[in-house]
Order: sequence, then structure tokens, then C-alpha cells
Amino acid sequence: MNKLIIRSLQQRATSREEEELREWRRVTPENERCYREVEAVWRATAVVSEGGAEARPRAAEIVSEAETASRRRKPIASRLRQVAAVAAALVIGLLVSEIRPGLQVEPTLLRAAEFVTGPNELATAKLSDGTVVRLAPSTRLRVEERADRREVWLDGKAFFAVTSNERAPFTVRTRAGEALVLGTRFEVDVNSTGLRVVVVEGKVEVGAADHRVEVGAGEVTRAFRGRPPEVSRPEDIRPLLDWMGSFLAFENTPLRQVALEIEDRYGMRVTIADSVLAQRTVTAWFGDENPEAVLRVICRITDTHCSIRDGVASIEP
Repeated sequence: MNKLIIRSLQQRATSREEEELREWRRVTPENERCYREVEAVWRATAVVSEGGAEARPRAAEIVSEAETASRRRKPIASRLRQVAAVAAALVIGLLVSEIRPGLQVEPTLLRAAEFVTGPNELATAKLSDGTVVRLAPSTRLRVEERADRREVWLDGKAFFAVTSNERAPFTVRTRAGEALVLGTRFEVDVNSTGLRVVVVEGKVEVGAADHRVEVGAGEVTRAFRGRPPEVSRPEDIRPLLDWMGSFLAFENTPLRQVALEIEDRYGMRVTIADSVLAQRTVTAWFGDENPEAVLRVICRITDTHCSIRDGVASIEP
């Protein structure tokens, strides 16, 4: 699969290969993590030519190029920071093996330290635990990896689909307060006036000004600077999340909830054959895919059959 990933990054893959790669990435978190590692290394070791196009380094240049790539190339969108220290090992394990198949080297896991978006950029980041984060423009996310807990620092706005791990709680810290994850999917928005948390699924505990509140699905909490958080339940939270565009992220989400969000995102009706199927869960994320592609992946994950006829999608055994 590494060869196909590299062909895609080099824009040499066919349309059929690109579709195959997209579906493979969504099947498991491990597949997506593998893709991100190869992509990060490929970009970290790219050489900028005089015309601005990227050329792949020769085998003899790969390791030395990795050490200086991050200094030569400026961040564009959600650029992985602090990558040079591990890029050389990743290059040897993931790329040199494509050039010299006889070379056997132990792979090294790439762990991102920081993600940044520009004023007009949206980006999706996948953390090393499988958590997916959608970053709004002008946002900075710093990952803190510790042995006993999971922590990130946020300045800006982001949507989180958090992988469950009871032994390692997930905390989003900001200058105005913090959100401790007791469930899965939520948005955090922090700016100069304070903090807002919107919960789509599960529960989040929000702390600010020495007060803590629990926020459930469909609820919103706001904590203005120096004031305790207040919880409200708006009639509809979806307009608050319109900034994400067509992005969808599910983390162990029941199929019935997945169907509702597909209906909302694509304006189409989705039916599920029975209540047993509706309880199956989905863990996946989607960017700008059409509804057919989204349903195809969801059906593979849930081991069901999907069809679309006259604007109605059906999910059956």
C-alpha cells in the first residue's frame, strides 16, 4: 500500500486507484494513521525546485534532506511541527524500502506536536490515539502526550471526535477554561471574550472560573472571561457547526445517528431496515465526498448493503 500512497502524493495514481486509497483509509484508524505517516514523511523530505514543483529526493539524499526540510519549507495549512527529528527514521522505514526493497528497518511512529491553520484554511488532523479534529481558520492546536492522560491546548475553534479511553481522559485546555471529555463529539470555540462548547454526542465536563458543569448532547455552554459556565439547550445546534462545511466525523456512533447527520448534510432521506441494524456503530470521517461514497464506506464498516433510489438511501442487511 505504501507504493500506492506515494503514487497518489506524486499525483501519478489513476482515478480508480485514488478511490481505492480513499476507501482503504476509512476502513480502520490504523490505515489512516499509516497514510498520515507516509504523507508527513513525503512532504518533510520534498525538495522545492526553481519552478515551485516538488521533486522526490534520490535515495542518497533522503536522510540528510529530512534534517533540513522543515527549515526550508514554510507551513501552508495545518503543517505538522517538530517533524524533522523523526522524519529520517520514518523515511528509511517507509520510503527507502520502496527504492531499496532489500533494506529492512524498524518503522518509527510519527507524533505531531502542533497544528496551525491560516486565516482562510480549514484542516483535519488525526491524533496518534485515533481522535479526529476539524480545525477552523486561524486556529492553533498543540498536542500534549503524557503517560496517564491525553491533553491538547487550543486557541481558536475546533471540532473533536474523541476516541474512547477510560484509562486516559481527553482534556482540551484553553486560556478561558477547559473541557474534559466524558463522551465523544463536540466543538470548542475560544477567543478573547471566553469559551463556548457545543456537544453533538456524549458528555463533556467544562470548567472555568473555579466552576464545573456537565454538558450533554444537544447542549451548549458559554463561559465568559472570569465568569462560571452556563448551560443552555438551543432548538437546533446545527447552525453553530456550519463552519465545518461538508465534514463529517463519527466515533463509535450508532448508525441511527449517522443516518440523521447524513440526512442533514446532504438533504436526502436515509432509511434503516430494522432497529438491530440501527444500533451498529461507525467510526470514520469524511471531507468533501459525495453521499454515494460516504454510504459505500459506511456499509463496509457496518457490514450492510446500501442503495440510493429516487433521492432515498436505504440501509439493509
